[in-house]
Amino acid sequence: MGSGDLQDPGFGAASEPTEAKARAGRLDEALKIIDALWRGVPVTNQGTYFQLTELTMNPGPVQRPRIPIWMGGDWSLPRVRRRALWWDGCCVYKGSPEQAWQDMTTSDACEIRGAVARKRGEAAVFDICFGGRERQNDWEQEREHSRALEAAGVSWWNEWVKPSDRDRVTEAVRRGPLRCATRRETFSRQCANSSFVVTTVANSP
Repeated sequence: MGSGDLQDPGFGAASEPTEAKARAGRLDEALKIIDALWRGVPVTNQGTYFQLTELTMNPGPVQRPRIPIWMGGDWSLPRVRRRALWWDGCCVYKGSPEQAWQDMTTSDACEIRGAVARKRGEAAVFDICFGGRERQNDWEQEREHSRALEAAGVSWWNEWVKPSDRDRVTEAVRRGPLRCATRRETFSRQCANSSFVVTTVANSP
């Protein structure tokens, strides 16, 4: 979850807040409500953005205590970092949309793991998802990059497929995730601290 791209004109067109502070406040208030609803707790909230009285979610999620909540956003921003550490994982990047893409690195993963340990203890369960870009032509180099991230504690690597014509998107789906394991291993490889999963996200127009 996140507050959304500030450059997206769709928010204003739908009468949603467009100021960063208002969007962040709305997100934080919504997260508390979602957390309670997914735990099966009736929610009464008279906040700045949402007014609810004894709202329940029925049926509720099967997963207990609730569905994990991952926070997205620019990890270089202090508020994004603080918000992510309160929840179950993060799917973060670095830099604004106007800047050239920078891969998250093993150093970034160690920084996140360290921040989680300081905030919540060494035993805290916290998923880290990196990626968010298209697969490069050198697949073996991509595999090495993924393996290095796994060793640093990253649990997911997310490949993004640029919205384009339907044939290109279909081919990306058929190609599937980049296989980092041997043929005898599953796509999700168990290691000492986590299982590493490579996913492909395709958007059709």
